[in-house]
Amino acid sequence: MFKIIQLLSLLSCVLLAAIEASACDLCALYNSVESEQIQGGTFRLGLAEQFGSLSKIQEDGHKIDNMAHQHLQNSTIQAIGTYGITDSLGLSLTIPSIYRRYKRVEDGAIDKGSVSGLGDMSLIARGTVFKYNRGESSLIAQLYGGLKLPTGSSYLLAESHTDMGMGEVHNNSSTESMGEMSESEHAKHSVGAIHGHDLALGTGSLDVPFGASIFARQQRLFAVAEAWYTIRNKGAHGYEAADSLTWTAGPGVYLFSDKEMSIAVKANFSGEIKALDHSYGELEGSSGINASFVGPRFIANAQDRLHAELGMDFPLAIDNTGIQAVTTYRLMGAVVVRF
Repeated sequence: MFKIIQLLSLLSCVLLAAIEASACDLCALYNSVESEQIQGGTFRLGLAEQFGSLSKIQEDGHKIDNMAHQHLQNSTIQAIGTYGITDSLGLSLTIPSIYRRYKRVEDGAIDKGSVSGLGDMSLIARGTVFKYNRGESSLIAQLYGGLKLPTGSSYLLAESHTDMGMGEVHNNSSTESMGEMSESEHAKHSVGAIHGHDLALGTGSLDVPFGASIFARQQRLFAVAEAWYTIRNKGAHGYEAADSLTWTAGPGVYLFSDKEMSIAVKANFSGEIKALDHSYGELEGSSGINASFVGPRFIANAQDRLHAELGMDFPLAIDNTGIQAVTTYRLMGAVVVRF
């Protein structure tokens, strides 16, 4: 069994490193109801990675030509530490490391580069408000709440490239090759679809995320539902991101389950709703989103000490405001170990 645990751990780490992940939301939080049943006096350490590719350009919810080949690749690796204070109360700290590579139109020219660094950390308390376990049936309900800390660089909210902040920007627009001249011509007639708020590593604001989740199981079948609402405050450079609602839900089935190990697959539905941001009191036209996604999740647990998860998402519908680059697919992976 120990060799199986080692193999699962190695496989998870390799896949996490290969996927290169990201999250579109500035304070994305990894959470798995299945892996976070609170146990007093225990410590859980996890790594989660999310990757998102944004290469489709939409204006007010409708696809438009991407003549300048604008795109954004978001990668976020999160280190998560959770301590069970009691069997019903736990505290989690999430530390994200973000890498974003982009190609966009800025002032009628092609602008390529990357931005990387520490994102906004989150401190979240979680409490179990209802727990029922009997035989092969269980029902667990949890509530969450905490703070998102302004630890990520936010200078790009002002589109200022003179202050390098806490992250690093590597801008390659001055070395554009002759083979991209046609794109340069297109750029003169294109509108930028990737904005400063898409690239910023943080909001510069102290925000309040809170939410709830429920996990139900009957023999080999289970279902999970979770929702997060984040109250945003005014941040750096006169920028205030709008409050956002994110949710996820879906049914699953245990393909194999015993006292030593379980393997499950889940159909995962998720989404995000966010209104328009404000910049110095004015509405930021290209910042609203109402998106929904669907995709599979593959979940493994070993001896209640190792939890591994892999998944992917594809958009069902995306309605945006203004001109934005929107998600074409997302990948995620995570591994959590209990001590």
